[in-house]
Amino acid sequence: MSSGALSGLRALVTGASRGIGEATARALAAEGAHVTLTARNRERLEELARELGGTAIALDLTDTAVAGAVLTGIAEDPQGPPDLVVNAAGVFSIAPLHLTGLEELDLNLALNLRGSFLVIRALLPALRKR
Repeated sequence: MSSGALSGLRALVTGASRGIGEATARALAAEGAHVTLTARNRERLEELARELGGTAIALDLTDTAVAGAVLTGIAEDPQGPPDLVVNAAGVFSIAPLHLTGLEELDLNLALNLRGSFLVIRALLPALRKR
């Protein structure tokens, strides 16, 4: 067990397979937190979880029904719910507005807005109890 500032705490990081999510998961693990990593890329998550000593859960936050069930499972984990949550899952479109299609807009809204909402809605009761 690490003697870091977050030793003994459980952290959930969405979008943990790359970018800000991966960097955050690494920083949390370095401070002693047990990290649960979520993202769509199962292979990368499992590799990172092995490296960090964490748990990998493939999760597509744009699939509302599946995401809700998975997040409920995380909230009701017998080892306890997360002590902290980092919503890092997201997409970023750099196309000019007039070249952005509705499909791309829907993906942005589903992941960046609805995905974060689903995470917090599912975990907030457990977080408030802790």
